[in-house]
Amino acid sequence: MITTYKFKMNPTASQKEYFSKCFGSARFVYNHALKEKMNAYSSGKKSLSFFDLCTNIRELRRQPEYGWLNDVPAMTLNYSLLNLDNAYKHFFKTKGGFPHFKSKKRSRDAVKFDPPSVKYDFMNFRVRIPKLGWVKICQHRYFDSAAVISRSEERRVGKECRSR
Repeated sequence: MITTYKFKMNPTASQKEYFSKCFGSARFVYNHALKEKMNAYSSGKKSLSFFDLCTNIRELRRQPEYGWLNDVPAMTLNYSLLNLDNAYKHFFKTKGGFPHFKSKKRSRDAVKFDPPSVKYDFMNFRVRIPKLGWVKICQHRYFDSAAVISRSEERRVGKECRSR
């Protein structure tokens, strides 16, 4: 059984900007890779593998006009490619829905960070995100590992965040 816990984060303005960059970069990489997969399939190649997509993104990050992709950890972009690859395989195995391009307005903003690179400080109520630093969290229980960060609309549910 997989257990999921949600914790509210209290990022500063610059940290919010960093998370927005992460969400946008992951969405761009997903859409770019989906377009590449569709082009490869229509041109007669069967499909591009996850490793081919990673190579394409690595080359894309080296180009000066896509230098902004280097502001985000590489593993975050690779997890986006892995999600696409799983969705693509699921389509061909189960004849489910074809993967859609992600939109700024309709899609859920979420990124996954590499679990070993995310550090937790339970005593000071904070989490360390790669290339960003420490971010305050509202913690109501202890956990071992969590690495997916998503943006949701602010709602006040129950008690406010308390620090000890």
